[in-house]
Amino acid sequence: MLRFFRQIRQRLLTDNKFSKYLLYAIGEILLVVLGILIALQIDNWNEDRKTRKAEHDLLLNLKEEVITNRALLAEAISYTSKSMGGARQVVEIYQTGHSAYTPSELDSLLGICQWAWTYDPVMGVPISIRTSGQINNIRNPELRLFVASFEEMAHDVQEEGNLLREMIVEQFMPMVGKYVSSNNRSHFIGENYAVVEKSVFESNHEDLFADRELENLIAYIHVWRNDQLREEKAFLKKLDDILIVLNIELRRWD
Repeated sequence: MLRFFRQIRQRLLTDNKFSKYLLYAIGEILLVVLGILIALQIDNWNEDRKTRKAEHDLLLNLKEEVITNRALLAEAISYTSKSMGGARQVVEIYQTGHSAYTPSELDSLLGICQWAWTYDPVMGVPISIRTSGQINNIRNPELRLFVASFEEMAHDVQEEGNLLREMIVEQFMPMVGKYVSSNNRSHFIGENYAVVEKSVFESNHEDLFADRELENLIAYIHVWRNDQLREEKAFLKKLDDILIVLNIELRRWD
């Protein structure tokens, strides 16, 4: 091919057809430039295809982890709701009296109050995307913002649960333990938590429901559980919204 072009140039110069040679030279230059542009375009297309494939894989992994976190959060919300409801009922019993309840019902409510279930998020994919710089491969700005802020949002939700856990372990359980055996309450948390079937000590509900400090503490637990539940539900909605965006983005490859 190159030999063919050289022969044309030589023939034009030999025949003194300079103007035609000039046009030919310009055309040859344009042809070379066009070839370079086409090669660059193909290279850019290949690179873009690789980037989009990487984005697709990132979004798939992110979706799987968001689904996992949603399930973990929904479970935590269930326990938070039960604990808050138990605390509310115990506070109401302080007002109305406990005579209408059996000892096992009262122990059950106290056991439910002390549930210290917390949301422990899985953060491997967002952290990996952010720290590796792959966040730039994600075109959707809402998803980029989610990846960048996920760790902070999850820690905020987790912090509420951790504070309540400290309160329950360090204050509630020792105070209630003066009146109701931990073993009696543990039966209502789960079968694997009770050491023996029943404690040798009888529950002292009379003194428990005369303890003003304990009433205040259980009221605090209810209030803080309410705040925790509000944060957890708000984060759950955020995860649901992100799943919708992820599904829309992933449909581009269907």
